[in-house]
Amino acid sequence: MLGLARPLLILVSGGWKIRNNLSTQLSNLGELRRRALQMPVPKTTYNKGIVYEDLTIGDEFVSASRTITESDIWLFACWSGDQNPLHMDEEFGKKSPFGTRIAHGLLTVCIGTGLANQTLIFEGTSMALLNSSSKYTGVVRAGDTLRVVVRVTDKKDTKKYQDRGIVTFDWTVYNQRDESVCESQWILMIRRREV
Repeated sequence: MLGLARPLLILVSGGWKIRNNLSTQLSNLGELRRRALQMPVPKTTYNKGIVYEDLTIGDEFVSASRTITESDIWLFACWSGDQNPLHMDEEFGKKSPFGTRIAHGLLTVCIGTGLANQTLIFEGTSMALLNSSSKYTGVVRAGDTLRVVVRVTDKKDTKKYQDRGIVTFDWTVYNQRDESVCESQWILMIRRREV
């Protein structure tokens, strides 16, 4: 069995190296683990987000854009298990009202969530997602470029906790033609400014 060990790629100074000997593999794995445990862990400070006091009803934030690819649709189908032919079979899609395969609605929500979070308004200030709802208003196809507009629509103080408030965000995903393809709402618990 020792002679049949699978080759192992290991990281050595100067790049990756293939090792075939099992004992060498095991000793190098131990060394890599030891080195990894000795590496300093950078301290991360999440203070880029906007605190409760600085959010005003009517505030609007626009994300960067992202193009949906065939790979996004295939990977989401594999990841989610939703392999409906509307998403996977081009011939089936051609006979549908859309004339082609379309992206999953939840893929649009997931991409929209990522784009909204990349605005950094929630980074380190979002304490909990209390409610989420979405409505699909258009179709997303491979090749569409999406962006998100996030709006503050409501704010409420909490009676029980002085270190947070409740904020309602409405966010809309638009395609490259400025057509709404998804409208969502989040109710989030947002951290207040530290005193």
